[in-house]
Amino acid sequence: MPQIATHSRAEQDALIAVLNALAVADEKVTMFEYCLTRLVWNYVLDTNDPARRSKVGSDSLTGVRPVVTTLLATLAVAGGADQNVAAQSLDIALQRLYGDAARPENPRRLSWQQTLDEGWAALDALDPRAKQALVEAMVESVLHDGTVTASEAELLRAACGLMHVPLPALLG
Repeated sequence: MPQIATHSRAEQDALIAVLNALAVADEKVTMFEYCLTRLVWNYVLDTNDPARRSKVGSDSLTGVRPVVTTLLATLAVAGGADQNVAAQSLDIALQRLYGDAARPENPRRLSWQQTLDEGWAALDALDPRAKQALVEAMVESVLHDGTVTASEAELLRAACGLMHVPLPALLG
């Protein structure tokens, strides 16, 4: 991705537009396509505003529970396991973060992509300890069934990149 920084903002914007168009060309956005487009978009934002990636957040997990629930639910489903295992993965992660596994009947008012897109800035604004706790909960969810799927790895990698935190050694 460092090569992207050598191009003009217009060329960077054109690249993002092309990637987005390719992602939706078949009317279905895969986990890989979603993660790739968001990581490139984030890299372009960081390249054009370096101070953005250096800000230390101070927000708590309490105010972002809906987006955290969507992130963890999407991660659990990305595991490809049956619904019961996915629900267990989600419950374990929520319990770790919030001390309970309470979740709304239908946590999605929008698609998972729209909900996450609206929430990445809030997740990036979390206090470093809250980010660490969220990453640990994501890792626990990913490892719950004993396997790491490509989709789980992609979303974990993207989430860490978008929150400006290191990727756990699990995926290194």
